[in-house]
Amino acid sequence: MSSVRQKRLIIVAVFLAGLAAFLVTNKVVHPTVLASASDPEPGFTHAPGEFDCSECHVPTGSGTGQISITVPQNYVPGQTYQITVTHTSPDPTRRRWGFQLTVLDDLNLKTGNLQNINGLTQVLNNAGPGNSRQYVEHASGGTFDNQQFGASWTFNWTAPATDVGPVTFYAAGNQANFDGQTSGDYVYFTFNQSQPAASLSPQLKLEQGASDPTQAAALDSLLLTRDPFRVQNMAQWWTPGPNTNTRVIVFAANLGSGSVVVNLVDALNNNFDVPAEDVRAVANSDFSQITFTLPSGLAVETCTVRIKVGSQVSNAGTFRVAP
Repeated sequence: MSSVRQKRLIIVAVFLAGLAAFLVTNKVVHPTVLASASDPEPGFTHAPGEFDCSECHVPTGSGTGQISITVPQNYVPGQTYQITVTHTSPDPTRRRWGFQLTVLDDLNLKTGNLQNINGLTQVLNNAGPGNSRQYVEHASGGTFDNQQFGASWTFNWTAPATDVGPVTFYAAGNQANFDGQTSGDYVYFTFNQSQPAASLSPQLKLEQGASDPTQAAALDSLLLTRDPFRVQNMAQWWTPGPNTNTRVIVFAANLGSGSVVVNLVDALNNNFDVPAEDVRAVANSDFSQITFTLPSGLAVETCTVRIKVGSQVSNAGTFRVAP
C-alpha cells in the first residue's frame, strides 16, 4: 500500500472517530468543559428541572457506593442547622469525591440559606434553572484526593423565616477514579426532607430510589400494580358499586384527626379534591394507607397528589395516568 493511501486512510479514520465522539450525545466532547474539581456547573443535583453529574461524567456502571444527606427531621423557622452530605463506597478504586446540593420548597423554589463553615465547600447564589436557586458544592480543596472508601462535607442551612411546609434537600455526587478523565466515574443522587416543627403536616410517602424523586408510593387497590393507572379500571368485573373508576392506594404519616381528602392536579392543571374512601394504619409503620377513586375527567400523563387534613396539606408527590 502506498504511503499516500495510508495517510488518507489515517485521516479518514481520525475524522470518523471524532464524528462518532460528537454524535454520542456530546458526552465525549463536552464533559471536559463542564466537569470540574473546583467549580462544577450549577443545576446538576437531579432536583426537579435539573440534571445530575452523569451529564458531565460518563459512568461505566452502577458501582457499589452510596450518597446520603443528613438533615433535621423537623425545622423551626429561622433556625440554623448543620447539614452533612456523605459518600460511602467499599470500592478502593474510588479516590476522589464531589457533590452538589440545593434546597427547595414544595413549589420547587429556593428556600432557606446555605452557608460554608470551612474551605471544603462553596456556595453559589442565583444559579441553576432561571438563575433562581442556591447551591452548595465541593470546593477545589474539598475533593479528598486519593482518599478511599468515602468522604463527607458539613455546612450550615438556615431555615426560612416562616413555615413553608416540607423542605427537600436534593444532592448528586461523583465517586471518581482520579484518572483525570470523565469516564469510569460513578454518579449517585439522593434527596431528604425536613418537615416544619411548629405543626407537623401530613407526610406523603414517596418511592425511595425512584428515577423521579417526586414519585409517590401508589398502588392500584385491586391489582396491586404500580402506575401508570387508567381512570377506568381494567378489572371492571371486580370493581364494587356503580363507579368502575380505578381505586388507588397512597400512604401518608402525621394524619392527625379530621377528614382526609386527596388533592389531585392533573397535567392540564385541573384540580380535584377527592374524599378518601378508606384510611387505615399500616402495621409496624408510622404510615396509614389511604384509598381513593380516580375522578372522571382526570387528564393523562403526570398527576400531582397531596393529602389534606383540615387546614394541613402534605408534601407533593406524583403518579402517572395512562390513556
